[in-house]
Amino acid sequence: MRIPNLFTFLLAISALLVSAASAKPTPSQDGSAPRAALLMYDKLVGPNESEKALPLYYAAATRERALAAVLAKCDGALANLRKQAAEKFGPDIADAMLHSVDATTTEDINTAKITVAGDTAAVLFPNAQRPTMMVYIKGEWKISVNSLLQDLKISPKTFRQSLAKVAAAANQTAAKIEQGQYTTPEDASKHLLEAYKSAFPPTAK
Repeated sequence: MRIPNLFTFLLAISALLVSAASAKPTPSQDGSAPRAALLMYDKLVGPNESEKALPLYYAAATRERALAAVLAKCDGALANLRKQAAEKFGPDIADAMLHSVDATTTEDINTAKITVAGDTAAVLFPNAQRPTMMVYIKGEWKISVNSLLQDLKISPKTFRQSLAKVAAAANQTAAKIEQGQYTTPEDASKHLLEAYKSAFPPTAK
């Protein structure tokens, strides 16, 4: 039997190791990884912790980064609202308040239908009219801000302004709940919903 040259054998092994180290990570084709990413950020982001929400969004262009910053700020404000509402009225009512402004809850993430195709994932939340798109970037699943921009029926600037209004209303409602100015969930929800409808009239959605 012919014994291979040791030097040639070592070169072959070295080439295989380099190839394996530089290979692009392959995402799983089921929805567990995108769902896990969403759940991680849902748990991680606390009241007004927009800096913790920002890494969830993949934004390459300038206008994408501008929208990502406002989305993250809105996430932090909604986390603040949920905390105060859950402490005052209970988690179910807090989740209902989030739903009133088209925000996503932990249960929504757990029950979302997720379809993965290569480096993209379509996440269809309950009662959503269209899926939220995610992309697999450097080993992580992130929400595609570019996809969000493509779905807009209003200008990006107007959309950012509307999101900022919702974030402000969420924080205002949270503050009044904490201060005891809203003694019933109906009072708190009324203010929140009015602000949301003002920020996003039906034609803008």
